[in-house]
Amino acid sequence: MLAEIDAAEIALEHGDYYKCLKILNRLAIQKPIETIEGAKVRMLMITALMGKGDNEKAKSICRALTNCKDTGIKQRAKQLISVLEAPDLKRPENWSISLPKIGLETIHNENKSYSSKKELIKKNHDLPPTGPTKAFSLGYSIFLITILSALTLLLSGCLRVKANIDLPSQNLFKVNIITESKNENLLPWQSNFESSIIQSISKTKIKTSSTAKQNIIFPAVTTERSEELLKKIIFIASKSAGLKPIDSSLKIKETNLLLGIKQEIELSINLSSIKNIPGLEVLISITPSTKLNQIKGMPLNANKMNQELLWELKQGEFNYLKVGLWRLNKFGIGILLVLTMLLTSIILQRIRLQMGFGYPELPP
Repeated sequence: MLAEIDAAEIALEHGDYYKCLKILNRLAIQKPIETIEGAKVRMLMITALMGKGDNEKAKSICRALTNCKDTGIKQRAKQLISVLEAPDLKRPENWSISLPKIGLETIHNENKSYSSKKELIKKNHDLPPTGPTKAFSLGYSIFLITILSALTLLLSGCLRVKANIDLPSQNLFKVNIITESKNENLLPWQSNFESSIIQSISKTKIKTSSTAKQNIIFPAVTTERSEELLKKIIFIASKSAGLKPIDSSLKIKETNLLLGIKQEIELSINLSSIKNIPGLEVLISITPSTKLNQIKGMPLNANKMNQELLWELKQGEFNYLKVGLWRLNKFGIGILLVLTMLLTSIILQRIRLQMGFGYPELPP
């Protein structure tokens, strides 16, 4: 099957749509549309049909693919339907070139003007050459990159990003990120972010719903490695949007006080390079919120809501959050219980001796 798919793709690249469809029609009989292989075959068929001009048949296949189990293929099918159902735009007249009718009169006039053109060429013969083709200047390249980055950010608007930080126990750090497109279609940034995360961070699980909601679950790490993981995630997110790397810092300080453990969390994210992206909402959630105290956030305060601490980041500002967390030290409590039992045993033994019973002895 792979050889036939390759042959169909080669025919599609060369514009031989009839040969491509002939191969794909044969494969479509073997692979039903419910399977992943069958869905991929039909995606190639849609491209070939659109190149051939048979948009109605391509549209019907797209509608069938909207029920596919693969969310990526389902989203692409929906996008293709919107393209195929778009109304035809009237082509402006200045986009076309109309060739004049060539007759005997035209040929006669051309012969007359030939001599005058020849004289004009002779006059221009001594003009200097234009020189070799030069590359774009540095200023133009920077301007072009800026425009493309701005377009990427605008296309990535109407987006809600929420990072959930969980500290379930001592020396353990968990994080998952939920991205949600408000127009229920996967945005370019979401696709770029997902592919980059898969390549860069192993053992990451990604779940995508039909409403373009992504849940990216990262592997659990120790608190010592938490800053490294967070910095890598923020770097990939900014790179996927075409932005400069965003500065961030995460410090988790733990103090063992025998019966309890005091944790201090300091998180800073500098968004001064991101200004006025419409529809972008970035949130940080920390759980469990019931054990958190000494909460300080700037420029926006963090609020406790439904067993979580919710903190919204502000664009164009340096964002800083500091919280304290108390939890019981199970190891310290265990040591205290053992010492209590040992002390109780010593006291009972002393009382026994004072009552005259003496130490236990073996029978003679």
